[in-house]
Amino acid sequence: MEPLGDAYDVQYRMFNADVGEIALSTFNILPPADILKLTVLNERTDEPIPNCDIVVSQGGLIFTNITADTSGYARVRIPINRNNEIPVLLTIDSRDLFPIWRAKINVPIGVSEKTVNISPIKLERGETVYYVTDDLSPFRKSPENGAAILFLLNKGDHIAISRTAGDRLFGRVRVYIDRQNKYQSVNGWILRQYIMIGK
Repeated sequence: MEPLGDAYDVQYRMFNADVGEIALSTFNILPPADILKLTVLNERTDEPIPNCDIVVSQGGLIFTNITADTSGYARVRIPINRNNEIPVLLTIDSRDLFPIWRAKINVPIGVSEKTVNISPIKLERGETVYYVTDDLSPFRKSPENGAAILFLLNKGDHIAISRTAGDRLFGRVRVYIDRQNKYQSVNGWILRQYIMIGK
């Protein structure tokens, strides 16, 4: 079957010749897309991280929401009618095994490949891993009320907490800098109500 109009993929179904009605399985017509062959690995062991939830979005609009297989692999479809002038946001959630990985990437036309290496926060003496329980949780520069917000954390982000002051906790989060291909730690304060101790 070859759908008319846009550059849809041609699809094939096998069937046996028979007399009477021939019933074929359902055809799902997918919009034309660029394909990103994505592999997610543990940076320390080089082993795959299975069953990660992968989201591709742009300007708040979600294009793709898919789960990687047990080999950490996913064939990610990204519609060609996106705005090619700006990168898309790739988010990888390993279901609390590792900090959520986010980066803005430019997706080439056609079929391309990308490997993402994720590692846990390396704890220093006296630190404990907590994870964020709510989206848009403020991570502040200092513990005072009304202190400047460094940035907002999302549900699933990990924080290495080293000390507390009442209902305020001091710690560091790790931010991935895609252009430099490395992580950077940022220190700050967060209210206890937004976090829970790691598993």
